[in-house]
Amino acid sequence: MSVVIENLSVSLAGQPVLQNLSLALPTGKVTGLIGPNGCGKTTLLRTIAGLQPMQHGAVNWQDQPVSALSATERARQIAILPQSAQAPDSMTVADLIARGRTPYLRAFRPMTQHDRQAVRTAIARVGLSDLADRAVASLSGGQRQRAWIAMVLAQDTPLVLLDEPTTFLDLHHQIDILELVTDLARSHGKTVIAVLHDLNLASRFCDHLVALRAGEVITAGPPAEVVTQDTMLRVFDLPCQILPDPRYATPVVLPA
Repeated sequence: MSVVIENLSVSLAGQPVLQNLSLALPTGKVTGLIGPNGCGKTTLLRTIAGLQPMQHGAVNWQDQPVSALSATERARQIAILPQSAQAPDSMTVADLIARGRTPYLRAFRPMTQHDRQAVRTAIARVGLSDLADRAVASLSGGQRQRAWIAMVLAQDTPLVLLDEPTTFLDLHHQIDILELVTDLARSHGKTVIAVLHDLNLASRFCDHLVALRAGEVITAGPPAEVVTQDTMLRVFDLPCQILPDPRYATPVVLPA
């Protein structure tokens, strides 16, 4: 396991959000964090990234506490894409994606050929080569999200954290983004942790799911073991039926 969390407790504005949470997440897989609003998914993601202070406990990445990493080393190990990321209106797609190389740049020195190639490769992988000189603000929602994903690709970290990467996208673009995310793990060996709200898409695209409620892990494991009638009641208060997807054989939630 590459991410191991031990007895983690986190509070925000004096209110407990995560409580004595212990969890181990698989290497080179896509893990989806699911649960109702306010259950601690984003806080957990930020704590794994080393951006959120903890009251007690530990977050370990590859057998090393995240808190022991310098800011630069952490940025070379862990990439995080927050909800509703914003870029200056005039920033081009290429300039945004080049920001992913910041952890590797030396002060007052331009990008190397390796850095520029990493940016070109990331742009190509998300299908935005023809739009590299366009302003990010001029892109459609799906194109913008692909540009942000490309910035994460250019950062080239072994651990990738994504907070609701499909928010505000139509279904077609949600599928595009999730196919790109799964390719990070399956073709490039990245460990990906993503907050997702669509349970059926989470079941289809994730290798591992963690169901949270009120700052506690209710259950974790493969989608077929997590997405059950009992878990949906315990986590979401949702009576439902669970059927297998006719094509992918993954669980499909049908609310009662």
